[in-house]
Amino acid sequence: CNMLTRLKRLSLNHNQLKSVPTGVFD
Repeated sequence: CNMLTRLKRLSLNHNQLKSVPTGVFD
């Protein structure tokens, strides 16, 4: 489980969520 990585990506890509696909969080 990459929970920490997910949280970090969520924060970094918070503004790109609309452009970045959900695959990025995998």
